[in-house]
Amino acid sequence: MQTLFPIYIRNSYLQTAGVCQLKYFRESIQHLSNDTKSHHLVAGGIFAAGVEIVRKSYFNKNLTIEESVEFGQEHILTAEDTGDSLKSNERLANVLGKYFHKYPLDRTIKPCLLADGTHAIEYRFMFDLGIPHPDIPGQNLIWQGTLDGLYEKTLASGQTKRYIVDEKTCSSLLRLSGTKIVDIEKECNAFRTNSQFLGYSKAARLLGIKTDGLLIYKIPILTKHEDAVELSIPFTEYEIDLWYNKFISDLNELVEKYKFYKSKECNPAEVFKPVFNGSLCNSWGTPCQFMSGCLSKDGEAILASSFQQIVNASSDNIGIPLDEYKLSLGVS
Repeated sequence: MQTLFPIYIRNSYLQTAGVCQLKYFRESIQHLSNDTKSHHLVAGGIFAAGVEIVRKSYFNKNLTIEESVEFGQEHILTAEDTGDSLKSNERLANVLGKYFHKYPLDRTIKPCLLADGTHAIEYRFMFDLGIPHPDIPGQNLIWQGTLDGLYEKTLASGQTKRYIVDEKTCSSLLRLSGTKIVDIEKECNAFRTNSQFLGYSKAARLLGIKTDGLLIYKIPILTKHEDAVELSIPFTEYEIDLWYNKFISDLNELVEKYKFYKSKECNPAEVFKPVFNGSLCNSWGTPCQFMSGCLSKDGEAILASSFQQIVNASSDNIGIPLDEYKLSLGVS
């Protein structure tokens, strides 16, 4: 199969490589793709888009709270079916309304104002990492991502702090033993070393923006409604720099492995090692979509017959066949 090392590097790619380098190779270098979608990811994406619409309608378009929430709910209700009875479109739309009732747009956090007069909601960034692309002469690797939001919050003391903000839907919350009370400490611990948000923190600093930490709103999607929970997590400069050094080191390692693989033209599993861990090879009870490639000596041929090679080369995630994309770049 054809290969192309990604030009645009997302933190999630390296998170995948940290779990299983062979899965990273399949997704990001061979660009294997099929039409299989996770119900959980579909539902999470639809809800996140609804939140974005609500905030942009209110802060950028100056609509009322009621109008803004209605637009967000309308998006959720008319989006593709989640295929999940618990996280149905109707339930997600209802939860969205209750979320903004619990945390009103005019009385909680406010997105930072940007130079163009809009607010820092779903703010996209790109940084040249100075690492030469292994396939394209004269091209460096680009770190690309989207900050869900940079927000300011005025504390009871009157002090204003700046946070990276993210909403996370979930199907359960951690509780204090023997009670129904949410264990805030344990919930916060789940994010204290989270690569996604450490990356956002580093990106903000590279943009010249000092943040005071992370605000996570965990939004349970349950059969019986339960309000969202706010989690406040500080990150130290040491932790952020430690993460970034690892990010660059891991990326350089993957580039060198890829160059070695190309020079040998061997089975990719000989270079990008599979994890072979039962729990890590399954997610939400579903086996890794590339598992067949690890179970047979004919794995490459099996995957080639089961998947297309598609590159999402644009910000709107429109897929382009890998051979056409390589041709457009002048890469053989």
